Amino acid sequence: MKKTLDADLQTVIHDAVKIANKIRRRALKSRIFSELCESMDSKYTCLLYHSKVRWLSRGKVLARLYQLKEELMVLNLFCKKTMRSAVMRSDDDWRAKLAYLADIFRYLNGVNTQLQGPSENVITCTDKLTVFKDKITFWITNLNAGRTEKMFPLFIILCVCVC
Repeated sequence: MKKTLDADLQTVIHDAVKIANKIRRRALKSRIFSELCESMDSKYTCLLYHSKVRWLSRGKVLARLYQLKEELMVLNLFCKKTMRSAVMRSDDDWRAKLAYLADIFRYLNGVNTQLQGPSENVITCTDKLTVFKDKITFWITNLNAGRTEKMFPLFIILCVCVC
């Protein structure tokens, strides 16, 4: 099993974290983005910071960035020096990778939080990891058969909208 991401997926994560942190770091951009989200009736009105210390935040940053992708594109139209990366273009390939990563990290964050707590021990953690490994094997089987609709919901929604 591979322990690292491909270079193109690492680039997507790097771009996503850079964009989220850049907007959050600048007070004016953060306020403009918040007002924009409110005017567009978005579910969320701000992006999340990513901290390398708290790696669980990476999945949350990816998911929030994906959910606010339209708002980010509008922000890019109004701000002169906003990020000029693949995110801000209508790059379907980049957005598909972002959706895929958000789905994957959602599962990884779920497993990580299940492994924590005062009632967890080696036996329960081993059982949960075994179940997750079996789930990955099941996903691979379904992917090879062309069935993806329930495994990666954000990715499927994007594919349906783009096609």
